[in-house]
Amino acid sequence: MSTIETHLFVLHHGLWGNPHHLNYILKQLKKAHPTDAVTVLNSEVNEGLRTYDGVDGCGDRLAQRVEKTVEDLENKGISVTKISFIGYSMGGLFNRYAVGRLHAKSFFSKHTPYNFITVATPNLGVRKPDQYTTSLIYHSVVHFVTLRTGSQITLMDDFTGHGEPLLVVLSDPRCVFVKALAQFKKRVVFANTRNDIMVRYTTAAIENSNPYRKSEPIVLDVERFPSIVKPRSALGENGVGGETKSRGIGRKTRVAGKEPWPRQTLGFLSVTIVLSPVLLPLWIVLMTFGLNYARLKVVRKRKTEKIDYDTTWFEEFNSDKQLSNRAVLVSGSVTSATLASPEDSTSSSSASGSTRFDPISDTENLRDEDELDESYYSLLVRVVPPGEFPGERPPVNTKDIATLRRWMVDSMNALGWEKIDASIPNTNAHAAIVVRTGPYVDVMDLLVRRLVI
Repeated sequence: MSTIETHLFVLHHGLWGNPHHLNYILKQLKKAHPTDAVTVLNSEVNEGLRTYDGVDGCGDRLAQRVEKTVEDLENKGISVTKISFIGYSMGGLFNRYAVGRLHAKSFFSKHTPYNFITVATPNLGVRKPDQYTTSLIYHSVVHFVTLRTGSQITLMDDFTGHGEPLLVVLSDPRCVFVKALAQFKKRVVFANTRNDIMVRYTTAAIENSNPYRKSEPIVLDVERFPSIVKPRSALGENGVGGETKSRGIGRKTRVAGKEPWPRQTLGFLSVTIVLSPVLLPLWIVLMTFGLNYARLKVVRKRKTEKIDYDTTWFEEFNSDKQLSNRAVLVSGSVTSATLASPEDSTSSSSASGSTRFDPISDTENLRDEDELDESYYSLLVRVVPPGEFPGERPPVNTKDIATLRRWMVDSMNALGWEKIDASIPNTNAHAAIVVRTGPYVDVMDLLVRRLVI
């Protein structure tokens, strides 16, 4: 009996979510690759309130689910030769933990890692500066409501027992998690530039600042990808607005401004504003009751179903001996053998970890052919080439969270990424970006088109 080779795609939803949230990506993957060459695992092991069990708890379950899936496929005569991960919202963090867990078991020596993609993921957490009273209240509420997961995304946990939050460890180039990410041929982040109250642009895009606060978002291909933007500052004078033409095809760029609201929406908002003195207190009561009820369910469940948060594997892998044997750093820079990929080979490896916008003077490279090539996609994608990792991590100081975040950004960006920005007019862009709501399918269509198979 001959063995069938397949590329396993692992999808994971976000906080409070379920696999149905990623149905559009699932359908598009199967449509683009209907044969056994691609297999999709739309993970169900962390549905609903199980996402409260922490990035580590959910990541551990996911890693076990991936191993079990690979084993089941092999028993059917299907060999997983390639593997990719696509994580939406908190699912991106669960994936980052899971790949570290798998890497520590030498999983990727048998199953080649290809794509690692996060979509609207709080890669840097959601912590705000502590000097504001509102921030302290926000952190306490997030921690209280979402338990272990909340403490981790607000950097209030101690993963190592030495005062190091898990998300800081996930960004440390000396540790297994960054080494695992370094194995992937392509790393991509998708971020909403507006209308995402759940995950802000800087944490989703792994950036120190939001360029769209000072520069208008420009849509480069209104017809094919109307939600994909770049800041005006990244474009030359001829590449903004109006009737800038590509090579003989007459496509238009435009500013991604707010679209007018439909009459029905305006009517609904008018009624809501009028009734807000009654509706707002009622909403607060219902939300408070609902979130506390969910929290109590998780607390009660944990009394009967204890989770083993095992960190011995991490300590063993990241001992001094292991660090010297598996170090990603060589004289302060990324090893080319670890990070080289077909996409990176043409980029300058001497650039720093901060984002470099590709210089574009106009939109002449946009193509009208059915088959879109790299020169076309390079206009839609921001490329951060592999660079040098930053120096020693600064102390974890919640009073100076900005310094710690800058180190996390520089460390993560040193891996090299493709970054794709979305400007979606839907008021809930966090859901719309993966087509949970609204008709904005072009962002996920671009995701599927850009996959390395």
